[in-house]
Amino acid sequence: MIMATANSDRIGFPDTEVSAEFLASAPVPIHCIDATGTIVWANQADLALLGFAPHERDAYIGRSLGLFHVDPRVLDELLARLSAGETVHDFEVRLRTRDGSLRHVVVSGDTQFRDGKPVASRCFSRDITARRHAAQSHGPRCHPTPTTAETVRMHDEFLSLASHELRTPLTVLQLQLDALRERAGDADRSTIGKLDRADRACLRLAELVEALLDVSRMATDQFALSRERADLAEIVAAAAERLLDPARAVGSTITVTATPVLGTWDRARITQVVSNLLSNAFRHAAGTPIAVTVTHDNAGAVVEVRDRGPGLPDGELGWIFERFERAASMRHVGGLGLGLYVVRRIVEAHGGAVAARNLVGGGACFTVRLPVAVA
Repeated sequence: MIMATANSDRIGFPDTEVSAEFLASAPVPIHCIDATGTIVWANQADLALLGFAPHERDAYIGRSLGLFHVDPRVLDELLARLSAGETVHDFEVRLRTRDGSLRHVVVSGDTQFRDGKPVASRCFSRDITARRHAAQSHGPRCHPTPTTAETVRMHDEFLSLASHELRTPLTVLQLQLDALRERAGDADRSTIGKLDRADRACLRLAELVEALLDVSRMATDQFALSRERADLAEIVAAAAERLLDPARAVGSTITVTATPVLGTWDRARITQVVSNLLSNAFRHAAGTPIAVTVTHDNAGAVVEVRDRGPGLPDGELGWIFERFERAASMRHVGGLGLGLYVVRRIVEAHGGAVAARNLVGGGACFTVRLPVAVA
């Protein structure tokens, strides 16, 4: 049975059962409709897609989808396919939002049946308005050869679009894995083991998507910091503690030596810097001890991450912080070459700088310098 009320603690779908709280905060617009096309449940992303604030949920629930769909025949076809029990994939519709603007959306969904009759359907939406506008603005098939700047812009637009598009199927995949885990129970150890591996792969994919999203935000000037007064040593130590298990998994240890340094930082972004540097060490210096230090000098705060791996070729130290670049010694371990680029951009946004050098006796050291005061 689908429990699709705004106050339900669990929401049951045809092939999964997950918490309403989880779905309510999911970045993908999700709504449930009954057999007549009336909205019976929606998450925050779905409300926002059509111009409703979170506190206006009651004004949204209970409305007919027909109030928002521009093409009644297209909506009729969608509802007919769902009522027939078809699983719909990427069905394109046009929606009119609350403020009158037009959104191009693709919908995927399926339906819960009871006694052979459709009870309610769930729908996942993906906003493709930007893609449609870009396609329309490019006009006919023939285009002039793009300049270097235009090529870079098109590359960045594609990166932004691709990273956002990947979020929808990734969220659906995680929902299905959660449902399978609940059904398997603790007794089916073989299935649990396979789900664990699938979860790890899903987490890795989520990390890659988030990295792409960060890069796209930086490329399109949508990257901003949220600063607060905090102790840098506490932020770094907490970030390192979260990665103790991944360190043990590759045979490494992490030691943190930190002197308190009060300043104004974006806590989440500094955590990301430390995590990326440690993850980089796990990949190319697995099995060696990793040391993290936090100190300060006359110029500000200094964070260093040292490992005892093979080090970096001297000729590559100057460009490993660029997009999609990886040192030759690290290419066999995979990755997109985005982690260090994101580190550099976050540090520079704080008014600081990051550099890498090889250590005497082997290993590499990554040094982050941050001003204590807000620039």
